[in-house]
Amino acid sequence: MDGYRIRQVGHDFVVFAGDVSVLKCQTEKDAQIAIAVALDLLEHPDEWWSVLRQRLAASDAARLSRNATDTAAFRGWWS
Repeated sequence: MDGYRIRQVGHDFVVFAGDVSVLKCQTEKDAQIAIAVALDLLEHPDEWWSVLRQRLAASDAARLSRNATDTAAFRGWWS
């Protein structure tokens, strides 16, 4: 967690990178997890991009499938 720190501000926990606040979390545990994820992302960017591309492709496929089903249902109703 080098360079990152967590401070409680009111009811929230704010993650700082140096002097810049970068993320507001509801719990200190969430802030710690966010820092761990950020560090892992910096250490393994190719793995993260691969997962992101797979999820976006799956999301696009699901959206296209839903749109095709909605269009078919609309055509059936309209006819």
